[in-house]
Amino acid sequence: MQTSASAPDTQRRPVVVHIGPSRDARGGIASVLQAYAASARLNDAYDVRFIATSRGGSKLAAMFHYLAALRELRTLTHSPLRPIVHVHMASGGSFWRKSIVLAHAARAGCPTVLHLHGGGFRRFAERSGRLVRRRIRRTFARATCVVVLSREWVENVAAVTGRADAVVVPNPVIVPEECASGSEPPMVLFLGRLSERKGTDTLLDAAAILQSRGVRATYVLAGDGDVAEWRKRVALLPDPEEVELPGWVSGNAKYDLLSSADVFCLPSLYEGVPMSILEALAWGVPCIATPVGGVSSVVADGVNGALVPPGDASALADALMRLLTDPAERRRLGRVGREGIARTHGIDAVADALDALYRGMRTSAGSPR
Repeated sequence: MQTSASAPDTQRRPVVVHIGPSRDARGGIASVLQAYAASARLNDAYDVRFIATSRGGSKLAAMFHYLAALRELRTLTHSPLRPIVHVHMASGGSFWRKSIVLAHAARAGCPTVLHLHGGGFRRFAERSGRLVRRRIRRTFARATCVVVLSREWVENVAAVTGRADAVVVPNPVIVPEECASGSEPPMVLFLGRLSERKGTDTLLDAAAILQSRGVRATYVLAGDGDVAEWRKRVALLPDPEEVELPGWVSGNAKYDLLSSADVFCLPSLYEGVPMSILEALAWGVPCIATPVGGVSSVVADGVNGALVPPGDASALADALMRLLTDPAERRRLGRVGREGIARTHGIDAVADALDALYRGMRTSAGSPR
């Protein structure tokens, strides 16, 4: 189990327990939890703890790990601490694991936050059968507070769960002291799972168009997925040597790529608010993305990047060409993006929003619905 170190004044501070994947896991939720753990403001005001319900490995190991997480949560919720239980949920298996967690915390009388991540939840709900949809609505109704990542997702949650009172709390990002320095030739960076859902095929099609036009660039597509199959796809490009597929990167390796990038590109079919876009903006890298989910809440066309229709390789190629051939415009968009993301998604701003949320839950009745 992952728990934060307890300070001597633990009993004087309200306890907040974050339930989600391991902070060492891959993906956006783990990045969010890492930022929370690093927040001095949150750790000064609260006794922040983390319980990981998933850590990878075999199905048997995952089951035992989940059961151990439930035992740890049960111990906390039946103690005099009566913590705020902050549950980080996505689609599929994450929903089922976290719905059980929420039910237990609610029965124990703890205030609960259902924090919805990932852009596929509405799709998951609408494609589910009647009994599953009923379980979804009951789970959301049970939470004291529902948190989403953008205003667009307030409407999505209302449509599929009946909860019209979701609160927007942006994903946090740590803004580095320096900006990206770029590369020569310019680098187009993609971070995420290599898949059609993330628009990997659209980006490669756009790269083929630009290569046929003679536009020089390096394309780094870093992520997991079926890397071997995507390498076969890369081999069909006019200049396959311009494309690198290093696999999943994290930590310093990810920061090295961000600091060397000139353009960040994530042409997804559907999304929440991707952490990779927030990180790129924090490094001062202009972003080209699609107006899906909550992406439009952080990427504005002509302001800090460009928005193109999902699946439109020609439009993506045109947008990439404009930035790849105009260093001054890249710098302008990157500067505006970095300043804006620090104001709205910097870790201190998000910590203040969470603090207000927790204080409101504690001063109200605090009882789950």
